[in-house]
Amino acid sequence: VLVIRKQNSVLGTEWVTGRVDITVKDRDSQMMNIESTEDALNYSDQVVTGSNKAISEGDRVRIED
Repeated sequence: VLVIRKQNSVLGTEWVTGRVDITVKDRDSQMMNIESTEDALNYSDQVVTGSNKAISEGDRVRIED
């Protein structure tokens, strides 16, 4: 999955996408139980669920409400 994380740069604080590998342990029609390797996915990560443009790992993104 792609997640959004804060990154500090010379331009200030930016949101950058990162890739996290997961394993689906169990799922039903509404929920799933996942496992990530070595705590790669944490509570502060925001999972990308949609975009109006194609994005990939390492892209700078803007969060809209």
